[in-house]
Amino acid sequence: MLGTLRFFLAWFVMLSHLPFSPFSMYFNPGVSSVIVFYFISGYLMYFSFSKIEIKNFKQKIAFFFLKRVFRLFPLYLIVLFFTILLIHIYHHSNFVPLLNQDLNLKKFFLNAIMILNNYVFPPFEIHALLPHPLIPPTWSLSTEWHFYLLVPLMFYLLHKNKKIFYIVLIASLIFELYAFTKASPTFNSDNFGYRYIFGVLWIFLVGFLFAKEGYSKFLKILYFSLIIYFIFIGFYFTNHTYVKEIFFAIFFLPFVNIIKNLNFKYDYFLGQLSYPIFISHFFTFYFVENVLKIKDKFWYFFNVFLFVLIFSSILAIIHIKLYPLLVNKTKEFFRKSTQ
Repeated sequence: MLGTLRFFLAWFVMLSHLPFSPFSMYFNPGVSSVIVFYFISGYLMYFSFSKIEIKNFKQKIAFFFLKRVFRLFPLYLIVLFFTILLIHIYHHSNFVPLLNQDLNLKKFFLNAIMILNNYVFPPFEIHALLPHPLIPPTWSLSTEWHFYLLVPLMFYLLHKNKKIFYIVLIASLIFELYAFTKASPTFNSDNFGYRYIFGVLWIFLVGFLFAKEGYSKFLKILYFSLIIYFIFIGFYFTNHTYVKEIFFAIFFLPFVNIIKNLNFKYDYFLGQLSYPIFISHFFTFYFVENVLKIKDKFWYFFNVFLFVLIFSSILAIIHIKLYPLLVNKTKEFFRKSTQ
């Protein structure tokens, strides 16, 4: 039932960004959801890579990356196009100040390639992307892409040199814990403990381990250690940004194994809605405010929820039709190239 879980995680992210939202005042559920997304991504990417039936390792890597491009970019570029169109037409938003941006070709290009979208936090800022990506939550997709680039190497290490794999995992964990103790403008729990790959890589890798090993003795010990670490961090550094939310997500991760084994009739379609909800909700905020001209809070919320579902359903249907076609064409290309 991972599809259903991802659907609700995407809603939590949307709720945490919702204008006038009380959801992020004391505890931001969107942060916890992103951390759980990282874990699920690690879990799924292991199977995505391992199930590619191409013997040539270089071609296997190329096919893996193409599948990721087909999965993420078509819907992303559609939402990006319409977001840019609305910003060009309406120019200003009172409800979504992150989209009050000057538009130019360099910004279009940098947003379109997605992989640099988290370089809006110090110290690795690309000024042309500031103040934020045009689809603001996609900074985390950039972090995901940085993990995807490491997937072939991590897969190789996990099968051929586990010691190095574990060293990378533990080093990333220690780095994140250290970031949680810092609050300088350029090194803190927000940018290096949550947004950049250096501190969160271990979360992806724990998902990787779950996919290969299941609940091994090592993972049980690891989770026990993580809970102890994060309880300590939660007590002593609660004023640091997002530490409580990340602690909660880590505590929740073992339950993902239980949830994934549950059955639900509509799990597949709900899973297909999760990514569209994630990338389209800021566009929907802007659309309801500027196109529908709704200012009343109740009706604003009602229409946001309604149109998030409408837009996401349209995008999900496009993906369901387009993605298998692109993947099958690519498979056929690789099959012919190896004959």
